[in-house]
Amino acid sequence: MTTGPRFTASRSSQGFLAAPLCSLLKDGNIDELYRFHIWLPGGQRGNLDFAVHSHQAYAQSWILAGLGNDYRYTFEPVTSLADATHAMYGLSWADGKNTSAVYKTHQTSSTVVNTGKLGRTTCTAGPTVHTRDMSYYIPSAAFHSTEVAPDILHATLFVFDSHRGFTEDAPVLGPKDTESSTQLRDPAGVTPAALANMVETMRSWEIFKEQGQQYSQRAHWQSALEAFNEALDLCESAPDFPNADRCKQPILAQLEIVFRNLRREDVQLQS
Repeated sequence: MTTGPRFTASRSSQGFLAAPLCSLLKDGNIDELYRFHIWLPGGQRGNLDFAVHSHQAYAQSWILAGLGNDYRYTFEPVTSLADATHAMYGLSWADGKNTSAVYKTHQTSSTVVNTGKLGRTTCTAGPTVHTRDMSYYIPSAAFHSTEVAPDILHATLFVFDSHRGFTEDAPVLGPKDTESSTQLRDPAGVTPAALANMVETMRSWEIFKEQGQQYSQRAHWQSALEAFNEALDLCESAPDFPNADRCKQPILAQLEIVFRNLRREDVQLQS
């Protein structure tokens, strides 16, 4: 078991904030790792040049809130620079003490270095849409990328399990003519507790919104009104609600439909 801060956040090169919840390492490699991933609204996303990557260990993701798109890829080695779309990059981590390819739970930065291995990348699947309470897996060494719109929150519980698959070599794909790139892990003061509160608030908002839509489909307008009002109240009263203005718009539109139908019912009752 690793030592140090129990819960700390860091910014991934893929653009999300990550908080390791449980980390078991064996011989410098991930044995099991439970990690909280959250993409915040505001446009801060990863470097798209290095979006396609792989993992040493088999990974499974459970969606906690929001919407993300997953893509899968193949990488066919080539010898000509002209034929290549990408190069393979080796990954190392720094924790303030040293930098190496040995995985570190609490990181200060990560660096990818061009290995000179060229190849042609082809997208073979996607976008596959993932929303709350869905789950998907990524085999070890499989190339994939995750795309999240810049104005929404998306959160997952990501679990790495080497017992279900592990490979020593899990490269990142990047530009064929770049030497290296470093990602600082500084979370800019955001804490795991604040992230968890935002995700819980967003989950509640999504549930109230879906309940309101279901009631509306059955013409249960009073129940729909109550559910949509709960969703609207979260947007207006929850501290640090992620992109409240964006989330209020569909709720207000739904409430307009509900009010129109409630007025129609009142007219019918009075006639």
